[in-house]
Amino acid sequence: MTNPKPAVPAVDQAGTLPAWLYQRFNDALDAPAWDLLGDDDRTYWEHQARAVRRAVARDGFKAVDEAVIRAREIELDGGDVMLQEMSVGDPIEIEKQTGPLRPGCWVITGFECERRCRARVRRLTAEEIQAARRGEAFARTYE
Repeated sequence: MTNPKPAVPAVDQAGTLPAWLYQRFNDALDAPAWDLLGDDDRTYWEHQARAVRRAVARDGFKAVDEAVIRAREIELDGGDVMLQEMSVGDPIEIEKQTGPLRPGCWVITGFECERRCRARVRRLTAEEIQAARRGEAFARTYE
């Protein structure tokens, strides 16, 4: 006896992607069901679904090399380091897509509020990463 293949859902039947996105990204436990959402909320999620479809059609989301991140959007060193504790010039290594930041090495270029709750960051180029690694290796050699 062979195991039957599991049912594979359709990629995006009309109207299912907005509802799925709403469910996937809504973390409020008391959030209303998709069918009970108002027109404004549905319009927002339909807009997000169109953006996802465009990204899929062009084989990926637009890559950004500069962005502004909020402190609550990013977890550093397993939550042991807070964005507010960092300084301009400090590197941040991103291991998985985090908000607009794709994996890679980023550097803080400034803060946008007194409480340091939003930071401007720039993705390091391959040359900058290699130069930093050579500098670290050189410093270790002569310690």
